[in-house]
Amino acid sequence: MTGEAHWITLILFALVTGGVALLFLFKSRLEHRFRNRFRRRRCPESRQMTEQTVVEDTRTGELTGVISCSEFPNPAAVTCDRACIRHSHAHVVQTEIPSPATRS
Repeated sequence: MTGEAHWITLILFALVTGGVALLFLFKSRLEHRFRNRFRRRRCPESRQMTEQTVVEDTRTGELTGVISCSEFPNPAAVTCDRACIRHSHAHVVQTEIPSPATRS
């Protein structure tokens, strides 16, 4: 009775291959859900103009995190409570300054 169940190996291989393909599909969809945005805004805590790189959820438009901020000596080490991305400070955050490249 040897060799009668050789199809089990093929089915297991197909299931594993399909699972790996689904993982890559979900990973690529998740990567496109968030995007990094550069912006110049006034910090609601220090009231200084800062250059920020923030993470935006593309589905909701909500800001979910701060990657870097020029308010700190090391811009990548953001140590504040990230008040600039809260909805309660929307009136302060929405003051955009055009970049020097787009000024005429």
